[in-house]
Amino acid sequence: MDSSRHGLFRYLTADESVGYLAIMDLFSATLLTDLSAVEVTTQLAERACGWTATSSKRLHRAGNLSQDKRPSR
Repeated sequence: MDSSRHGLFRYLTADESVGYLAIMDLFSATLLTDLSAVEVTTQLAERACGWTATSSKRLHRAGNLSQDKRPSR
């Protein structure tokens, strides 16, 4: 069995898996959703999934969440 791809599914078993799944739900709710880190944090706080500003900052530092919306072209 090739286990080299198991890391791709870390978000399902991580301590913050509920938050990660909520983020995926948030971004897939509408097509072409573009949210800043602040908007993500605010909307997830409304869902009471345990996501915090610290969680968003960690994703931002890792390059997985933008601090601001991308400019439209």
